[in-house]
This record gives sequence, structure tokens and C-alpha cells, in this order.
Amino acid sequence: MQPLNWMPKAAGVWSAQLGSIEEYAPLSISGARPKLEAIAAMSDAPLPFHLHDVFYEQLSGKVVIRLPLTNQEKIYGLGLQFKRINHRGRTRFLRVNSDPKQDTGETHAPVPFYVSSLGYGVLVNTSRIVTIYCGSSVRRSQSAMHTQVRDRNTDSEWLATPISDCAEIVFHGTQAELLVFAGPTPFEVVRRYNLYCGGGVLPPRWGLGLWQRLPTLYASDRVQDVAKEYRKRGIPCDVIGLEPGWHSASYPATNDWSPARFPRPQAFIDTLQ
Repeated sequence: MQPLNWMPKAAGVWSAQLGSIEEYAPLSISGARPKLEAIAAMSDAPLPFHLHDVFYEQLSGKVVIRLPLTNQEKIYGLGLQFKRINHRGRTRFLRVNSDPKQDTGETHAPVPFYVSSLGYGVLVNTSRIVTIYCGSSVRRSQSAMHTQVRDRNTDSEWLATPISDCAEIVFHGTQAELLVFAGPTPFEVVRRYNLYCGGGVLPPRWGLGLWQRLPTLYASDRVQDVAKEYRKRGIPCDVIGLEPGWHSASYPATNDWSPARFPRPQAFIDTLQ
């Protein structure tokens, strides 16, 4: 494996490129402009590892990037994940899936950005599907803290997934950008990440409020009954969401109101308003 060449991009932010950055990389498409002054105003934050300990190799059309992990380190993030918060010891396949059934990493909104409990973050600036081995890949010949080899037949302490001292990032292609964000806390990591990506926007108040998503086959009268019940009980509700049953058919969705469940859609909307 080869070391990456790192360049400082902002205070506490470093970038390493493999080839040129692809045209359709997220940061390129978004047109994000880092808020450098706000980042510079943050406190100094050394990384808990050396950047020269990050390596990469290219195998069979794929890029493999390896970063060090400590024994008790936890990994958070990776977009909208339903099954768990700490991904240490798991493999995350970050592909869009509207209805994920298993704990694989597929989800509505996968993001190749993770935050370590040690106070740093890693972003892969690519639109490609990324697989991240969050301490789930073990290379015995290169591991500094692997447990001794155990015989599964006779040793009750045998582990299917021994502790790994590395995180590995894998994706197809030859081009990408890896960004590392310093902390010193996970909160500060996310703050630095947000500022580097343009600072974000403050969501509208309803976006931060109470949302109620109703069962798929609820018809207009039942939706209105739910809305009235919120008012009756004095509970503020910002959004009532309709599942695909509002379509005449799904999936694929028709984008036409169901004449059986919503015979008078405009009247329904006016009543809710």
C-alpha cells in the first residue's frame, strides 16, 4: 500500500486526492464554498493519528483506503442509518435503498462521512457507491493489536470478528478525494464539516417539528380525523404525511390521486388548510 499525499484545505481540514476530482462529486455539484473564517475561529485540534499512517492501493478497478483505529474507538454517522448508532465492527454498504430490510448500510440517505469518538471525521467526496469496513476487516500480518489465533473447535473465546486496528474504504474507480476533519470533540468535527461544506441552512420551523406519517391506505376522512384529534388534544403537529396510498397505484407511483381514497383532492387539501 502507498501513503496518500495530504494538503491542508482549511484550519483542521486536510485533503488527499487520487487523480483528479470527478465532475459529479458531491462538493463539486453542490457548489459549496467553505466558510474559512468561521473555521479558522474554531479552536486548534490535532488529529489523534498521523496522516502518514493512512494508505491506499488499487485492486481490480477498485480503490482501497486504510485508516488506523484504536481498540476502543467508536464510529458514528454514514447518513441515515436505522439499525444502530455505533458502527464499529460492522461493514457498511452505502447504496440508496428505499426499503432496507437488513443492517447492511443501505438506506434512504447514505453519506460516506463518519465521525470517530476520538474526535475526527472522514469524508469520501465521491458519488460512487462506497463500502466502509468500520473495523470489520482483519489483516493478521499487518495488525498491531490482533488477538491470538484461536481454535474454534475447542476455544470458547474464539471470535468470528476479531478486533481490527483499521477502517477500510472501498469503491470502484481511480479518482476520489478523501477529507479529514479535526475535532477535538465529535460535535466540533460535525461543525467543521458543516462549515467546510458551505455552512448549511437553518431548516424551517416545521422541518424541526412533529411529523405524523399515516398508514398507507388511510383515506381522506381518516386523515382529517387525525388532524382534528391533534387540535382537540392541543398537540401541535407540523406535518401530516401521506404514504403511497394517496396514489391511484404504486410502485411505480402514478402521481394521480386515488379516486377511491381521495375522491375530492382539492377539497381535502382546502379542509386541512
